[in-house]
Amino acid sequence: MSETGQPIPQLLKEDGTPYSAAVLIPTINNADELDIVLERLSKQTYPHFELVISDSKSKDHTKQVCEKYGARWIEDPSRNRADACNFAFEQMDHDIVLFTDDDTIPPLDWVEKLIRWFEDPKVGAVGGPNFAPDSDPFGAKCADVAFCTKFMTAGTRYGA
Repeated sequence: MSETGQPIPQLLKEDGTPYSAAVLIPTINNADELDIVLERLSKQTYPHFELVISDSKSKDHTKQVCEKYGARWIEDPSRNRADACNFAFEQMDHDIVLFTDDDTIPPLDWVEKLIRWFEDPKVGAVGGPNFAPDSDPFGAKCADVAFCTKFMTAGTRYGA
């Protein structure tokens, strides 16, 4: 639902067909934190997306957490984040794929705010800053500011 309480319509391509969208999360043995992420993603203001979890051989209850939220669970043979994303991506057929981690707390409008950029057909990718939670120590917050500077991002607008 939007801020006005109205349902947010699905983003449409130029030909009027809806975009298929997914949020892809790589994980390994982090079921309890993944549960928090999926709980937040299940309450997004933009509901038109699939949850896809690329699980690198977890030995905990990750698969059950995915089932709890109706997320697509992909058993990934790799042991690192990049390979897990690539492995899952090869098995997916979505127009838009949003990536996040298994230890984030996305804002409730995170998907909506990223998807809206794709209304412009010239947009091919969207990124944004990574901020420490309010409860994190001062040093963690300083690292966030430092890693969003032009020096650390090679002049990109990542931290803008």
